[in-house]
Amino acid sequence: VDVLLLKDSASCEVMQAQWAVLEELLAQGKTRALGTYNYCQFSIDCILATATTPPALNYIMRHVGMGTDATDLIQYGEARGIRTVAYGTLGEPVALEGLLTNPVLTSIAEAHERSVEEVALRWNLQAGYAISNRPTADYAPDNAPDMAVCPGGDEGDCGVALRGMRDVVEWELSRQEMAELDVVRLDDYPQSPTYYSSPGCPNSFGVVDHPTKSSCGIVHAAWCDYLSSFTAIE
Repeated sequence: VDVLLLKDSASCEVMQAQWAVLEELLAQGKTRALGTYNYCQFSIDCILATATTPPALNYIMRHVGMGTDATDLIQYGEARGIRTVAYGTLGEPVALEGLLTNPVLTSIAEAHERSVEEVALRWNLQAGYAISNRPTADYAPDNAPDMAVCPGGDEGDCGVALRGMRDVVEWELSRQEMAELDVVRLDDYPQSPTYYSSPGCPNSFGVVDHPTKSSCGIVHAAWCDYLSSFTAIE
């Protein structure tokens, strides 16, 4: 296994005991690295208090509208040798309507002849983060039975999003565009970088208001359906 990630707990003692088990697996050569999932400052401090091997990475949410590091969590981890891997490029638990329709993102997308989703992805990548990304914008708790849906065909086709993810390394945003995206703020559903954490971290999914219906069908977005204005690159 390349890396094992440990989800946080509201109990420091539980996290420390779980981390010790993962360290044993690392010592046995059953994994190459250990990481954390949605760890806030409290959780990081807890682990480091007893760890012999610190986390190699922390897997947290980061998207346009959150700021570059509004809670200083990224800086806090990096100062302790913990790299950041980002999820939720379009928001969680749905692709946020406010992000998909944001005028700054829309304007930049039009200038590059790219989709808003591609611009949001490029913003994270160009800032230096590894990214885990969904291959569709049509995901939501209300989407039954699998939460995520790829548009087109009998079984769905994620090709538009997958090609966008493939091609994200072939173009770049200007410094001015990066700066404009850095200061975008979304008024609806402000989100914590440790969004899917336990209640031990602030503003987690279980305690804050969140949408449950997919933004696809509400807005017209490239990774929701087929758009005549976006040509798939074969």
